[in-house]
Amino acid sequence: MNKKTKKLISVLLLCTFAVFGLAGCKDKEETPEEVDPQVQKAPIKIGATTLPEHLILQEMVAKLIEENTDLKVERVAPVDGSPNELQTMYEAGEVDIIPQYMSMGWTDVLGHSIDTMPEEKVKEALTEEYSAKYGSSWIGTIGYERSVALAVRPDTVAKYELETLSDLAEVSKELTLAAEPEFLTDEKGYPALAKTYGLHFQDAQEISDEEKFQALNDKKCDVINVMSTDSRIADYGMVIIKDDLSFFPDNRCSLVVRDALITAHPELEKVLKSTKKLISLTEMTNLNYQLNTIKRPVVDIATDFLVSQDLIEKVEEEAVEEPSTTGKKK
Repeated sequence: MNKKTKKLISVLLLCTFAVFGLAGCKDKEETPEEVDPQVQKAPIKIGATTLPEHLILQEMVAKLIEENTDLKVERVAPVDGSPNELQTMYEAGEVDIIPQYMSMGWTDVLGHSIDTMPEEKVKEALTEEYSAKYGSSWIGTIGYERSVALAVRPDTVAKYELETLSDLAEVSKELTLAAEPEFLTDEKGYPALAKTYGLHFQDAQEISDEEKFQALNDKKCDVINVMSTDSRIADYGMVIIKDDLSFFPDNRCSLVVRDALITAHPELEKVLKSTKKLISLTEMTNLNYQLNTIKRPVVDIATDFLVSQDLIEKVEEEAVEEPSTTGKKK
């Protein structure tokens, strides 16, 4: 065998090894995650509590999946309790997608102190820990936040030109507060809020949750504590004052979904991501108003809203009573 032939054989062998080596690397890189056949065949189970916003979100997510994919959906009967009970169902595999709030996920589910919650990239931090612990991700920060807040009448906003709690602090000596005893006495409630903003109300009186909106409407007080998505805010036409110093923890709503579900149905990720910034706080409060006060069917509320956002095909429109913007009549 002459030198020229030997050289040619050596080059061919090197090329062969290189090709097989590259092919092996490529196979290793592109090996898809293993799809669970049971997950692939089963309907997607969407969970909720009996909170009005959960019922609305459950129907919205179901509609989005049904209208934009060929996947089957099951609307699981809502849990009559707290989001923590819904988390228990999720961990037991009884549901695949649930709405969850960021600070609750950080503290109640993961067991961290609220003081350790990151100020930025909260969803990423939650996804990292949820992925390791539950094989799950947080997808589509929906936009609204369910948190404690202070609310006033529109005339109070106009008189004092109020936008933020810092604005409210400047005129607080002229106003009265009414709130539940727990909020007034809890060290992490009003005492801490007052210290942060320098609130000095003329009076801080105890009142029940059932009575406070009517008391505010009747001008028996000027400020009340509320849950930001409470339908009564829209019903009475009250205004939430912005927490400009971020005293209350980040409690934006998002969807928690099993990673195995996304692996089995890749098209689902795009659908769920379409819920990002879908619903503002004002919009969610008004949607809750439609469910709680007007008693519209949840399917109509969800469908009409998604149609208005061009996320599903248009359906026949129905007249909707708008919430008051000037206060509820006596």
